[in-house]
Amino acid sequence: MIEIQILDIHPHKEWWRALFLLYARPDQRFEIHCWRQEEEAAAAARRLGCEKDGAWAGGTVVEGTMDEEKLAFLLSLDTGEESAPFFNLFLSGSFYSEHYGSEIHILRQPEDRAGLDALLQAARGFASIGEI
Repeated sequence: MIEIQILDIHPHKEWWRALFLLYARPDQRFEIHCWRQEEEAAAAARRLGCEKDGAWAGGTVVEGTMDEEKLAFLLSLDTGEESAPFFNLFLSGSFYSEHYGSEIHILRQPEDRAGLDALLQAARGFASIGEI
């Protein structure tokens, strides 16, 4: 497992998107968490999947299966001052983005290992990276 902690206060949107794309695949299960007060983000998440009733007291949990249309929609979302569009975004068994992309847990190697290595190298200037 690879743990990435973003240390820089500035968002790294393009870097996050490139890393996310190494893992996002059609037919892959995902889960999104939005805080209760994040009504716009929760509405966007609901366009991607189905809400899990009562899953989290702090807000909304949406789960679903990725497809090309959902992936394009997700990548089109404005992230504002954050790197990632949602508080938490989990791709089953592979990629966990937490706290708007400031903490990332990579559970397995992607098909494009060279792409991952290049992104990890690029992140060394703004992130702490550890392998477990």
